[in-house]
Amino acid sequence: MTEQVLSAEAAILFLVVGVMWGLLFLMMKIVRIMFGFGKIAEAFFDMLLCLMAAMSVFLCALVFDSGRIRFFQLLLHIIGAAAVILSLGPFVQIISQKIWYGIRKIRRFFLSGVKKIFKRFIKPKEKKKEKKENKAKANQKKVKKHRPKIKEKRKST
Repeated sequence: MTEQVLSAEAAILFLVVGVMWGLLFLMMKIVRIMFGFGKIAEAFFDMLLCLMAAMSVFLCALVFDSGRIRFFQLLLHIIGAAAVILSLGPFVQIISQKIWYGIRKIRRFFLSGVKKIFKRFIKPKEKKKEKKENKAKANQKKVKKHRPKIKEKRKST
């Protein structure tokens, strides 16, 4: 059995592929934060990413080592991805949350303007009707309070 030595080009390729997977993970994280996906969507994206990463590890092993996956190949992929995620992850989290809050504020501003327009043109008619109904109910309550209560006599058998 001949032992193959990992070439420098292969090691750099494995690291670069790992870095690309780390960047893809962070991009998916940005999408999850921006669109507010739930836990199920987050699990789906993570599983999809793991499947694609496994396929790339196998393809890299197929090219360089006839399909045998060696530990150092897998380790270089993990190191590349972990380096990107650990170094850029907190930064991406903070920036994407700030962008999301900014988008929410802009959306609320425009929606509040639309609500004000509807309140000015549509709501006053409804308010007048509601005021009339409330006055009528209040008058009925006042009338009921001022009426003397008449007790009915029970017929005894």
